[in-house]
Amino acid sequence: MRTALSTSSRTLLSALTLLVALVMAASAPRTEAVVPPPGSLDIETAVDLSARPLGEALRALAKQTNLQILFEAGLVAGRPATAIHGRMTPRAALSALLQGSGLEAYEQAPGVVVIRVAMRTRIPQTAP
Repeated sequence: MRTALSTSSRTLLSALTLLVALVMAASAPRTEAVVPPPGSLDIETAVDLSARPLGEALRALAKQTNLQILFEAGLVAGRPATAIHGRMTPRAALSALLQGSGLEAYEQAPGVVVIRVAMRTRIPQTAP
């Protein structure tokens, strides 16, 4: 009879131990990695762009990175873009494409970028 009681006690003790472990695991603070949303400018990705006109390069980058890149055709017309290859964030790729062009990438909303004249190169307009 003592053996049966001893076995029952061990089974109960094992069940209680498991229950306590499960409760502790469920109540532990969660540490989840913050993942940028799709189309984010800060998710590193493979970029493979050959040298081409800037407008074509921006359209190709948009396709490769799942971004909407908006620009006026006249703003990028006649401007070349250098080749870019490797793993980088879309923000870094845009910076490389626009380097020396007098243009900048402005993040209007998550996943939406507007190409505009760089703030530092804008000339203040005076009223007539």
